[in-house]
Amino acid sequence: RTIGAAQPNPTCHVILIVGTSMNAGKTTTASSIVHGLTKAGMKVGAAKITGTGSGGDIWSMTDAGARNVFDFTDAGHATTAGLPIERLVRDSLALIQAASAQNDFAVVEIADGLLQAETASLLGDKRIQCSIDTVVLAASDAMGAAFGHQWISNQGMKLAFIAGCVGSSPLGRQEAMQATGLHVAILSELIDAETAPRLCLSEGAEG
Repeated sequence: RTIGAAQPNPTCHVILIVGTSMNAGKTTTASSIVHGLTKAGMKVGAAKITGTGSGGDIWSMTDAGARNVFDFTDAGHATTAGLPIERLVRDSLALIQAASAQNDFAVVEIADGLLQAETASLLGDKRIQCSIDTVVLAASDAMGAAFGHQWISNQGMKLAFIAGCVGSSPLGRQEAMQATGLHVAILSELIDAETAPRLCLSEGAEG
């Protein structure tokens, strides 16, 4: 596929999913949001812009209802580890544009955690920041949620809400909400046709 052929779509709302670490629940969060928005009648595209090539994440978002799904292999990379930042930014923007084409929403996932080299470089880049409308953090636990919230804020971005593994524990969820002042969404909210659009269009309402 030629990702550079997609036309810009300024009306598409781009949702970025980042995580505190590997296995924090990023792909589950992304796929659940895709599912909820699709149930709401929205046209949804998706992309995973960093990582190492593996079909599972792409198939998960496809199964959730995404109309078109792309990843970095469509830009010619088996892995994004070690890519020069300019190449990574250029290809990431092309993938976001491809996922946005003719869609109402684009759900975009970045692999690994906030402190991983490529992830940190991308999130600190103003071109990437300007291409994103909503940021969602998948956190493993309350401490990670608190740190991630502050780290994202330090990059000049605003976190809309928190999701991921921390939501599976009532106590962890409560602690994360108290520490950040943000809502911690559980899976049933993300896949709900009414709740998913509201959360994804929110501006960081308290839990």
